[in-house]
Amino acid sequence: MFCPKCNAEYRDGFDQCTDCQVALVPEAPTAADHTAPPYVMIFETSEIDVVPVIKSLLDSSEIPYDISGEAMMNLFPSDMLGNMMSRPAKEVRFHVPEDRAQEARDLLSAQPVDTPELRPDDDSET
Repeated sequence: MFCPKCNAEYRDGFDQCTDCQVALVPEAPTAADHTAPPYVMIFETSEIDVVPVIKSLLDSSEIPYDISGEAMMNLFPSDMLGNMMSRPAKEVRFHVPEDRAQEARDLLSAQPVDTPELRPDDDSET
């Protein structure tokens, strides 16, 4: 038995993936079963405190995402050595499947936090 989401293999007698909470299938999924839509960037920030908030919002709506730049942000925190270090203006980027991008943007726009860092990236602005 196999998990169709994470490809984990299970012994006979199991019917659900313990990690993904989805029903197991009798045969391993093929690469063709995992054709994912392209991911697009929906949000970027240089504020480390905003990252877990965005993760939580996307997780609670079950919107899959990838993050780029988070490791570098954690490597050099802004209060290291007791002063503000110079950082790029926007280093952490959130990417979601293209078919869920508008849903994610709407989710982030609906938040009552009045800060530019919680405004999603909008390609229409110049």
